[in-house]
Amino acid sequence: MAQFVKLSVFIRTQFVEGHAPSRKTLKKLILSNELAGKVIGTNYYVDLQKFNMTGNNLVDTVLLAS
Repeated sequence: MAQFVKLSVFIRTQFVEGHAPSRKTLKKLILSNELAGKVIGTNYYVDLQKFNMTGNNLVDTVLLAS
């Protein structure tokens, strides 16, 4: 199940202060489907569950099952 968080929360929780990509860059990544997320109105959301994937199908399957 998807776990969507606002873009501001994503930036604050996933990056060290001062080292996060710009909001503009993250919005472009969401719109181009390079970052799992969605837009509702003027708010951008990131799917944390897909962001935290490892790239290994077996490991990702186990993580999704837990």
